[in-house]
Amino acid sequence: MDIRSKSKLNMVWIALLLLVVLCSCLILSTLSWLIQTYNFSDENSNIGKIEVAIYANGTKVTGTTTVVDGVTRWQCNSPYVVSSGSVLRTLNLKCRNEGTIDAIVRATISIYYMEGTNKSTALIVSTTPTISGTINLDTTNWIKQFPSETVACGYMFFNSRLEPYTSKTINDGTITPSTNANGEISIVNQILVSEAQKDVVFYVDVTLDAVAYSGNIYKKIEDGETTSADIPVYAYPFGTKETLPSTWTAWR
Repeated sequence: MDIRSKSKLNMVWIALLLLVVLCSCLILSTLSWLIQTYNFSDENSNIGKIEVAIYANGTKVTGTTTVVDGVTRWQCNSPYVVSSGSVLRTLNLKCRNEGTIDAIVRATISIYYMEGTNKSTALIVSTTPTISGTINLDTTNWIKQFPSETVACGYMFFNSRLEPYTSKTINDGTITPSTNANGEISIVNQILVSEAQKDVVFYVDVTLDAVAYSGNIYKKIEDGETTSADIPVYAYPFGTKETLPSTWTAWR
Protein backbone atom coordinates (compact mmCIF):
# COMPACT_ATOMS: atom_id res chain seq x y z
CA MET A 1 0.00 0.00 0.00
CA ASP A 2 1.51 3.34 -1.04
CA ILE A 3 1.72 6.47 1.10
CA ARG A 4 -1.22 8.10 -0.72
CA SER A 5 -3.52 5.13 -0.02
CA LYS A 6 -2.46 5.04 3.63
CA SER A 7 -3.18 8.76 3.91
CA LYS A 8 -6.70 8.29 2.48
CA LEU A 9 -7.33 5.38 4.83
CA ASN A 10 -6.21 7.45 7.82
CA MET A 11 -8.50 10.26 6.79
CA VAL A 12 -11.44 7.82 6.59
CA TRP A 13 -10.69 6.50 10.08
CA ILE A 14 -10.37 10.03 11.44
CA ALA A 15 -13.69 10.99 9.85
CA LEU A 16 -15.36 7.91 11.32
CA LEU A 17 -13.89 8.68 14.75
CA LEU A 18 -15.14 12.26 14.60
CA LEU A 19 -18.59 11.01 13.57
CA VAL A 20 -18.68 8.61 16.52
CA VAL A 21 -17.62 11.38 18.91
CA LEU A 22 -20.26 13.79 17.54
CA CYS A 23 -23.00 11.15 17.75
CA SER A 24 -21.99 10.33 21.31
CA CYS A 25 -22.12 13.98 22.30
CA LEU A 26 -25.53 14.37 20.69
CA ILE A 27 -26.91 11.29 22.45
CA LEU A 28 -25.53 12.38 25.81
CA SER A 29 -26.82 15.93 25.47
CA THR A 30 -30.28 14.71 24.41
CA LEU A 31 -30.36 12.22 27.28
CA SER A 32 -29.27 14.94 29.66
CA TRP A 33 -32.09 17.22 28.46
CA LEU A 34 -34.67 14.46 28.81
CA ILE A 35 -33.45 13.56 32.28
CA GLN A 36 -33.58 17.21 33.33
CA THR A 37 -37.10 17.64 31.96
CA TYR A 38 -38.23 14.36 33.50
CA ASN A 39 -36.77 15.20 36.89
CA PHE A 40 -38.27 18.69 36.70
CA SER A 41 -41.75 17.15 36.78
CA ASP A 42 -41.07 15.53 40.18
CA GLU A 43 -43.04 12.54 38.93
CA ASN A 44 -41.71 9.01 38.69
CA SER A 45 -44.02 7.80 35.94
CA ASN A 46 -45.15 10.83 33.92
CA ILE A 47 -43.34 13.86 32.55
CA GLY A 48 -46.67 15.71 32.51
CA LYS A 49 -49.79 14.80 34.44
CA ILE A 50 -53.35 15.98 35.08
CA GLU A 51 -54.48 16.01 38.68
CA VAL A 52 -57.26 18.11 40.20
CA ALA A 53 -58.62 18.40 43.73
CA ILE A 54 -61.01 20.49 45.82
CA TYR A 55 -60.03 22.56 48.84
CA ALA A 56 -62.46 23.85 51.45
CA ASN A 57 -61.15 26.79 53.50
CA GLY A 58 -57.64 25.75 52.50
CA THR A 59 -58.08 22.12 53.59
CA LYS A 60 -57.99 19.40 50.96
CA VAL A 61 -61.28 17.54 50.56
CA THR A 62 -60.98 13.77 50.50
CA GLY A 63 -61.76 12.40 47.06
CA THR A 64 -61.12 9.55 44.65
CA THR A 65 -59.38 9.99 41.29
CA THR A 66 -59.88 7.78 38.24
CA VAL A 67 -58.76 8.13 34.61
CA VAL A 68 -61.02 6.93 31.78
CA ASP A 69 -60.42 7.56 28.06
CA GLY A 70 -57.98 10.38 28.78
CA VAL A 71 -60.29 12.21 31.20
CA THR A 72 -59.15 12.55 34.81
CA ARG A 73 -62.14 12.41 37.15
CA TRP A 74 -62.12 13.49 40.80
CA GLN A 75 -65.12 12.70 43.01
CA CYS A 76 -65.56 13.81 46.62
CA ASN A 77 -65.95 10.92 49.04
CA SER A 78 -68.51 12.79 51.11
CA PRO A 79 -70.56 15.93 50.34
CA TYR A 80 -69.53 19.39 51.47
CA VAL A 81 -71.78 20.69 54.25
CA VAL A 82 -73.20 24.21 53.87
CA SER A 83 -74.24 25.46 57.30
CA SER A 84 -77.60 27.12 57.96
CA GLY A 85 -78.66 30.47 59.43
CA SER A 86 -78.88 32.71 56.38
CA VAL A 87 -80.42 32.82 52.92
CA LEU A 88 -76.99 33.72 51.49
CA ARG A 89 -74.33 31.06 52.13
CA THR A 90 -70.66 31.50 51.27
CA LEU A 91 -68.93 28.39 49.91
CA ASN A 92 -65.17 28.23 50.15
CA LEU A 93 -64.84 25.38 47.67
CA LYS A 94 -61.95 25.82 45.27
CA CYS A 95 -60.70 23.65 42.44
CA ARG A 96 -56.91 23.32 42.26
CA ASN A 97 -54.79 21.95 39.45
CA GLU A 98 -52.23 19.83 41.29
CA GLY A 99 -50.80 18.44 38.07
CA THR A 100 -47.81 19.61 36.07
CA ILE A 101 -49.55 20.81 32.89
CA ASP A 102 -52.47 23.12 31.99
CA ALA A 103 -55.96 21.61 32.13
CA ILE A 104 -59.51 22.25 31.00
CA VAL A 105 -62.02 21.56 33.77
CA ARG A 106 -65.69 20.63 33.99
CA ALA A 107 -67.54 20.48 37.31
CA THR A 108 -70.73 18.49 37.87
CA ILE A 109 -72.80 20.11 40.61
CA SER A 110 -75.54 18.49 42.69
CA ILE A 111 -76.92 20.14 45.83
CA TYR A 112 -79.42 18.56 48.21
CA TYR A 113 -80.93 18.82 51.71
CA MET A 114 -82.47 16.30 54.07
CA GLU A 115 -86.16 15.84 54.73
CA GLY A 116 -86.15 13.41 57.61
CA THR A 117 -83.99 10.52 56.38
CA ASN A 118 -84.59 11.26 52.70
CA LYS A 119 -82.40 13.34 50.35
CA SER A 120 -84.20 16.08 48.47
CA THR A 121 -82.27 17.52 45.54
CA ALA A 122 -82.41 21.29 45.26
CA LEU A 123 -83.47 22.81 41.95
CA ILE A 124 -80.97 25.31 40.60
CA VAL A 125 -82.75 28.41 39.30
CA SER A 126 -81.47 31.49 37.49
CA THR A 127 -83.47 33.95 39.58
CA THR A 128 -83.86 34.67 43.29
CA PRO A 129 -85.36 31.55 44.90
CA THR A 130 -88.75 32.15 46.47
CA ILE A 131 -89.98 28.65 47.28
CA SER A 132 -88.53 25.76 49.24
CA GLY A 133 -86.25 23.43 47.34
CA THR A 134 -84.83 26.07 44.97
CA ILE A 135 -81.42 27.74 45.10
CA ASN A 136 -79.36 30.12 43.00
CA LEU A 137 -75.64 29.69 42.31
CA ASP A 138 -73.12 32.54 42.20
CA THR A 139 -70.18 31.52 39.99
CA THR A 140 -67.35 33.32 38.22
CA ASN A 141 -65.76 32.44 34.86
CA TRP A 142 -67.85 29.29 34.47
CA ILE A 143 -70.15 28.47 31.56
CA LYS A 144 -73.27 26.81 32.91
CA GLN A 145 -74.61 24.04 30.73
CA PHE A 146 -77.74 22.91 32.54
CA PRO A 147 -80.56 21.13 30.68
CA SER A 148 -83.04 23.89 31.57
CA GLU A 149 -83.34 26.95 33.78
CA THR A 150 -84.71 24.84 36.60
CA VAL A 151 -82.69 21.69 37.14
CA ALA A 152 -81.53 19.44 39.92
CA CYS A 153 -77.93 19.32 38.76
CA GLY A 154 -75.76 19.96 35.75
CA TYR A 155 -72.37 20.76 34.26
CA MET A 156 -70.27 23.89 34.58
CA PHE A 157 -67.30 24.45 32.27
CA PHE A 158 -64.44 26.67 33.43
CA ASN A 159 -64.03 29.21 30.63
CA SER A 160 -60.24 29.31 30.69
CA ARG A 161 -57.30 26.98 31.05
CA LEU A 162 -56.35 26.09 34.60
CA GLU A 163 -52.61 26.30 35.09
CA PRO A 164 -50.66 24.17 37.58
CA TYR A 165 -51.06 25.54 41.11
CA THR A 166 -47.39 24.94 41.83
CA SER A 167 -45.16 26.58 39.24
CA LYS A 168 -41.49 25.65 39.15
CA THR A 169 -38.34 27.25 37.86
CA ILE A 170 -34.99 25.55 37.42
CA ASN A 171 -31.63 27.25 37.82
CA ASP A 172 -28.32 25.41 37.83
CA GLY A 173 -30.12 22.15 38.43
CA THR A 174 -32.08 23.46 41.43
CA ILE A 175 -35.89 23.35 41.27
CA THR A 176 -37.68 26.21 43.03
CA PRO A 177 -41.46 25.85 43.56
CA SER A 178 -43.84 28.78 43.95
CA THR A 179 -47.61 29.25 44.21
CA ASN A 180 -49.46 30.18 41.03
CA ALA A 181 -52.70 32.13 41.53
CA ASN A 182 -53.94 30.95 38.12
CA GLY A 183 -53.90 27.36 39.32
CA GLU A 184 -56.87 27.62 41.69
CA ILE A 185 -60.45 28.78 41.08
CA SER A 186 -63.64 29.04 43.11
CA ILE A 187 -66.25 26.50 42.04
CA VAL A 188 -69.27 28.18 43.60
CA ASN A 189 -68.80 31.51 45.36
CA GLN A 190 -72.16 31.57 47.11
CA ILE A 191 -75.58 29.96 47.09
CA LEU A 192 -78.82 31.79 47.71
CA VAL A 193 -81.70 29.84 49.26
CA SER A 194 -85.31 30.76 49.88
CA GLU A 195 -86.36 32.53 53.06
CA ALA A 196 -88.30 29.41 54.01
CA GLN A 197 -85.07 27.38 54.09
CA LYS A 198 -82.64 29.80 55.68
CA ASP A 199 -82.26 27.43 58.64
CA VAL A 200 -81.85 24.31 56.50
CA VAL A 201 -78.45 22.64 56.03
CA PHE A 202 -77.50 21.95 52.39
CA TYR A 203 -74.96 19.50 50.99
CA VAL A 204 -72.90 19.85 47.84
CA ASP A 205 -71.69 16.94 45.72
CA VAL A 206 -69.04 17.87 43.17
CA THR A 207 -67.34 15.82 40.49
CA LEU A 208 -64.44 17.29 38.53
CA ASP A 209 -63.42 16.19 35.04
CA ALA A 210 -60.16 17.45 33.57
CA VAL A 211 -58.26 16.99 30.32
CA ALA A 212 -54.95 18.36 29.10
CA TYR A 213 -55.18 21.81 27.54
CA SER A 214 -54.21 21.42 23.89
CA GLY A 215 -54.09 24.81 22.26
CA ASN A 216 -56.87 25.56 19.79
CA ILE A 217 -58.56 22.16 19.55
CA TYR A 218 -61.58 22.98 21.72
CA LYS A 219 -63.25 25.89 19.99
CA LYS A 220 -66.36 27.62 18.77
CA ILE A 221 -67.31 27.89 15.08
CA GLU A 222 -64.77 29.94 13.10
CA ASP A 223 -61.99 29.68 10.51
CA GLY A 224 -64.34 28.95 7.61
CA GLU A 225 -66.43 26.37 9.44
CA THR A 226 -70.15 26.61 8.77
CA THR A 227 -71.68 24.46 11.51
CA SER A 228 -70.62 22.75 14.69
CA ALA A 229 -70.72 19.50 12.73
CA ASP A 230 -67.49 20.59 11.04
CA ILE A 231 -65.63 20.12 14.31
CA PRO A 232 -64.75 16.43 14.76
CA VAL A 233 -66.11 14.67 17.84
CA TYR A 234 -62.65 13.60 18.96
CA ALA A 235 -61.71 17.27 19.29
CA TYR A 236 -64.11 17.79 22.17
CA PRO A 237 -62.73 17.39 25.70
CA PHE A 238 -65.62 15.67 27.46
CA GLY A 239 -67.46 13.39 25.09
CA THR A 240 -70.14 14.24 22.56
CA LYS A 241 -70.94 17.67 21.21
CA GLU A 242 -74.35 17.75 22.88
CA THR A 243 -72.70 17.95 26.30
CA LEU A 244 -70.74 21.11 25.49
CA PRO A 245 -71.74 24.79 25.57
CA SER A 246 -72.30 26.42 22.18
CA THR A 247 -69.96 29.31 22.99
CA TRP A 248 -66.87 27.34 23.94
CA THR A 249 -63.85 29.65 23.86
CA ALA A 250 -60.99 29.13 21.42
CA TRP A 251 -57.48 29.63 22.77
CA ARG A 252 -54.56 30.38 20.49
